[in-house]
Amino acid sequence: MMKKTPSYRPFWPRYVLAGILLLAMGTACSDKVEKRRRAEAQIALGLEHFDEKDYPSALKACLDGKDQDSSYAEVYNCLGLIYLAQRRYPEAVENFEKGMELDANLSNARTNLGIALAALGRTDEAIEQFKLALQNDLYRSPDIALVNLCEAYFRKKDIPKAVDYCKQAIERNRSSCFAHFKLADAYREMRQQRTADEEYSLAIKHCSNWITPYLERGTLRIQLKEHSGACADLRHVAEADPESDEARQARRYLESLGEKCPAIPAGPAAPDKKKSPVERAQPLPYLR
Repeated sequence: MMKKTPSYRPFWPRYVLAGILLLAMGTACSDKVEKRRRAEAQIALGLEHFDEKDYPSALKACLDGKDQDSSYAEVYNCLGLIYLAQRRYPEAVENFEKGMELDANLSNARTNLGIALAALGRTDEAIEQFKLALQNDLYRSPDIALVNLCEAYFRKKDIPKAVDYCKQAIERNRSSCFAHFKLADAYREMRQQRTADEEYSLAIKHCSNWITPYLERGTLRIQLKEHSGACADLRHVAEADPESDEARQARRYLESLGEKCPAIPAGPAAPDKKKSPVERAQPLPYLR
């Protein structure tokens, strides 16, 4: 009886197949990493344009980032910030929420969501988001959420809570001009004018190109009958940005003060200087 020649199934095709699969997986992984890298570059570019207030260019860059990697949570924070600055609040809310769906620990988007909700008049929902952001131990800038809590409670006329949260924000970041400004508003509401004056002064110290604290301190000093200081503050506002609403208000106050704000005598012509940029609006208390 003839012995059957044993049949062997070749094993090498399996190894080849496994190698092909590994190569495909590696290529897919490399492609994903490259797309994320390109998305990150677009978001960085978008935020540069955002800081320059070039919102059309910022929007284009962020949308390009989304095209590269729509699963990247920071894409939606970037888009939300642009819509927030443009006062397109429903679109801002939608994008911040999408970002948090992709990354539950994206506390900057959560804080920014609270700002957008507050702008829509949904103050209690905003407060909830700020408090949730503070529960994240990895949140890199809790003072932003704290100062927004101060602002939210100020809107609700809960002045003691507003004061408490502004103080907490300042403990975390002593140069937070917005926290000093809102704390000044709260003290003014409590008729603690001298303390309010000190806080407006600190807001000016930390954001010297922001004209609103000068206007508020000027009007406060009228109440305190410190006319010299009031006139200096109001003149600064009127001269710093003559076409702004703040400048128009300042000129009306100067006119009402009349002789208490005598005209400044003309002196020798000063050499031309490039003016520092002026912030017409408050520094937005958001986190990029």
